[in-house]
Amino acid sequence: MATLTTVIKEVLSRAASGPMNEMNTRVLLIEPLLDALGWDTRDLRVVTREYKVFDGKFLDYALKISGRPALFLEAKALGTKLDDPKVVAQTINYANNEGVTWCVLSDGQHYRVFKATEPVAMDRKLVFEVDLTDVVEDPQDSNVIEMLHLLSSESIATNSLADYISDRRVSRALRTLIIEPPQPFCDLISSLIPRSERNLSTAQIRASIKRILVSLHEKPSTPTNLINDDGPDEISQADPKKNLPPLYTFEYHFGKKPALVTDLYKRLHEQVMSLSVDIERSFRKYYVSYKIGRRSVLCVEPQQKRMKLFLSLDPKQHVHHLVRDVTHIGHAGTGNMEVIFESVEHLDQILEWITKAVADLSNSR
Repeated sequence: MATLTTVIKEVLSRAASGPMNEMNTRVLLIEPLLDALGWDTRDLRVVTREYKVFDGKFLDYALKISGRPALFLEAKALGTKLDDPKVVAQTINYANNEGVTWCVLSDGQHYRVFKATEPVAMDRKLVFEVDLTDVVEDPQDSNVIEMLHLLSSESIATNSLADYISDRRVSRALRTLIIEPPQPFCDLISSLIPRSERNLSTAQIRASIKRILVSLHEKPSTPTNLINDDGPDEISQADPKKNLPPLYTFEYHFGKKPALVTDLYKRLHEQVMSLSVDIERSFRKYYVSYKIGRRSVLCVEPQQKRMKLFLSLDPKQHVHHLVRDVTHIGHAGTGNMEVIFESVEHLDQILEWITKAVADLSNSR
């Protein structure tokens, strides 16, 4: 049986062959991926095409668990604008009115996943989105594979997608505790310390909370002095005898990327490191992290044709065509302001934002 990565590459090859109408998008792009995710499109007990919904209209796919719809998928022709509010509302309403929690909107290359029953505004129901073109030769270069697996029949049956949302919310709460532990939390910690040892000030408790939560929330990262950008280096594999994690490097993230992306990253890296002597870089599995102390300034997620940058800034205060608010959307790294970096022309503007993030962080220390 073909792996999910192999199927994605086949799908992308077909997508590049020429324009596709909605029917071809379904048959050639979407259905092979559904099969690879464990949804047997040949079994009517598992996949129903043209599923009739409450108002007499028909949804493209109802994916079933134990004979009951568990995930709806609405397909559009390749290249359709999937963030059109009318298209989004139609897809979500199909699911919501049928009591189906999860729904997906796809053009065969892009997949946007929504929690239809979430009691929030329509534009906040988006859980995450993936672009199949982000998958490269080594699937570990992208989190696309892991995100797609959340849509598998097994994941839906075991409620893994719901767990993903819960974990993300708790993670955000933990970050809040790390950045600024609130007074009630500090008071609770103090009350749990034996009275005879309760001689710590609120400032001391808050500082200890930050240190401890950071150590729990983030695994130790690769020391920056082990990384050399001037030449290729190999990925150290995990040593099961020593229980050590793999060492992620510059070559791991950029060795198979086009020269344009590598050049953009090196320009960015040089400028970022010049902003403060306190900035440290580390290579993580899905992104490159830049921090001052234990707090994140910037996360860089390399992709095939561009990079996604995640900044610890309020996206509502920096409205720009390169910026997107991902506060409520799943993403790698830390920071709710996503910036698309695909041209050297954008570097000055991006550095302005990064400089602001560094200044805000330095002023808050």
